[in-house]
Parts: sequence; C-alpha cells; structure tokens
Amino acid sequence: MTNCVTILGRVAMLMVALFLLGACGSSGNNLEKLHGSWNLDRQKTVDLSKEYGKMSKEMKAELLGRMGQPSMQIDVFSKKIALIKGPQDQGLVLPFEVKKDSGDTLIIIINQSETKIVFDGSKKMTINTHFFKNVTGFSELAFVKSN
Repeated sequence: MTNCVTILGRVAMLMVALFLLGACGSSGNNLEKLHGSWNLDRQKTVDLSKEYGKMSKEMKAELLGRMGQPSMQIDVFSKKIALIKGPQDQGLVLPFEVKKDSGDTLIIIINQSETKIVFDGSKKMTINTHFFKNVTGFSELAFVKSN
C-alpha cells in the first residue's frame, strides 16, 4: 500500500513539474531553429520596410539588384553570429546572448543591442533590431534557412 502511495506521489510531482515547465513558455526549440545558415529574403525584407516598401516596382527591382546576397552563419553552441556580405567574405563575427525565449519569439543581445527574432516555422524568421538598421538600412530583415 505504501509503495502505491509513493509511486502516485512521484507521478503527481512529475506532472506538476511538467506543467510548470510548459507554463514557462518556450520548449527550447528556438535555439535549435536559430542554429545554421540563413540567407536574406530580399523581397520580403523590402516589403517589410516602411521606407522602401512603398516604392514602385521599378525602384524596388533596382534596390533588390543592389542588395547583393547577404547571409548569416549562426552557431548556438559558441553563441556567435557571422554576418556575411557575399561569397568571398569571411564575415563579421559577433557574440550574442539569449535574453528571452518564449513561444516563437527569441530575444538576443548583439553588440549591446536588443534583437527580436520571430520564427515563422523552422525555415523562416524575421529579425527586428536597431543594430542591423545601422549596418543595412533596414530595421526588419527576413531570412530563410539555407540548410
């Protein structure tokens, strides 16, 4: 009888722990989603822009032609992001730290600037930060996972 009570008590404690972990937000998949190579979705980035999104098709086409194909290599184990401008570029490597992880949103700190990442599935993400605004001219960037 006492063995049954002990087992039921342990099961109840396990269920409470799982409930509390689930209520805390993220399942931890956001870092797993973030890891890897990401290419800039130029068209979506331009469309998201308040400044450039209102341009005519011809102006958007010219802007897209000038953007090149920037990408990012993100290593969540070493907590580093490599920003790559083109195929011959080694990239600017910056450390990051995770500030908040909940649902499909991940907030990280890059170069003392808060960066909000919203995942749209496991292969797409939108990044909103003032750090990239200074570097690229866009405050919101859309990326597609390349691997």
